Amino acid sequence: MSIKTEKLVFMVLCVSILSFYLTAQDQKEGDEKNANPASAVKPADEVLPLSTDGATFLTAVNDEDAAREKQMDAAIETVIPLNAMSGKIDTIISDYYDTVAKISKDNSIVEQDRDEQKAGAFNKTLKALEGASEEIDAVTAACGDKLKSLDSYRIDHLKIRVQEKTSVLKNRIARYIKQFAEQTYADGKFDKAIVIAGLSEKIYSDTSKNLDDLQKMLFGKGPSNRSDKIEAINNYTKREIELCGKFEDKCNAEIKAVEFREKTSLESVDPGRASRLTNIDENLDRAALLIKNEEYMRARDTLERVLMKDPYNMKAARMLKG
Repeated sequence: MSIKTEKLVFMVLCVSILSFYLTAQDQKEGDEKNANPASAVKPADEVLPLSTDGATFLTAVNDEDAAREKQMDAAIETVIPLNAMSGKIDTIISDYYDTVAKISKDNSIVEQDRDEQKAGAFNKTLKALEGASEEIDAVTAACGDKLKSLDSYRIDHLKIRVQEKTSVLKNRIARYIKQFAEQTYADGKFDKAIVIAGLSEKIYSDTSKNLDDLQKMLFGKGPSNRSDKIEAINNYTKREIELCGKFEDKCNAEIKAVEFREKTSLESVDPGRASRLTNIDENLDRAALLIKNEEYMRARDTLERVLMKDPYNMKAARMLKG
């Protein structure tokens, strides 16, 4: 037998002995478990023990979640005043129309004072609407500050809801201000109508910018995150911005028309016409008196002076022929 063969036989023998030993050990452990089944199960507190580092991590996560919930609740608290803003806007408008109705019905007020009081109520209401718009901005900004450091689906959903509410309220204020601009236009105060319409347009523009910014933020997290409702509100807002621009163009056209009429009026073209007409009327009265007194030569001279100043004066021509 060669040396290589001897080594191979020895190795096989060793493996066989090791296998026999391990089998015997497994059999022994099995017999012990059958004799004492309780020893085969570990106590509940020893099953999958949590390491100290793992417990610390979970505690930190729970604390962080609690802090986020608290911060979100605080943000929600800041926007609660928005719920009352709709009623506040209604009150501002109804108070205005009630005041105007009372002024109109009060017979003790002279016409000039009546117009002044109506104008005062108008300006007061306009200022109140601007104040309501600023109040909404402040509430929304306070909520945004509290949500700035938070980031989750729930937070994004809250941001969308807040922006929806804010935009609807702001657009409502802008719509009322635009109606005031149209009322001013109807009164022929075109310059003032442009200023008021500009206030409405600014509110619409600010609202549209905020909606665009929100959509960009949501789109950055995925195209599917964009809000269809926010998009619809923004489309309406942008249409109103266009209408404000067209309204201002209409006011400017009226201003130019008024300026043209003033420049081409007889008073502008012929500044001395008014005084001439006064002299003509006086001369016609004098000529009529001379004719009545049968002083025809003097009457003729007077009428000819009238026709020199106003060649198309039909009354002087008829008197001269008669």
